[in-house]
Amino acid sequence: MIHRWMDRGLDKQLELILAIREGRFEQTPTGRYLLAVKDSFSPEVFLDLVCYVQLHIELLIAAKSRFMACEAEMDYKMDDEHRRTLLSQYEEYRELERRLGPTARMTVAPLLKFYSADRKALEDLISSL
Repeated sequence: MIHRWMDRGLDKQLELILAIREGRFEQTPTGRYLLAVKDSFSPEVFLDLVCYVQLHIELLIAAKSRFMACEAEMDYKMDDEHRRTLLSQYEEYRELERRLGPTARMTVAPLLKFYSADRKALEDLISSL
């Protein structure tokens, strides 16, 4: 069960983050989907949607990484800068979640499947900060 959860999308999440960082976002299925609905939102809301997707994925990757290290009984230490970065990302993610309306959140819901294990891993990560 843990193996399925870890594999479920982790490769795709990593590929998407790399594509965003390399400026190839529009070449990904997620990017193409968001560009297809772009005209349904104001430019500000669309930018918030893209940021929300990116933060969601980055936080889940961090949470899964921490989970894997802890499960392997490896010492998972974070320096203060990494801790501050993750906390800042989480606060921004929560703020975007509040700012985005229900229509915008429903629009990206198919892209951001949030399994209960994801939520638990993210809660554990945030509580460790």
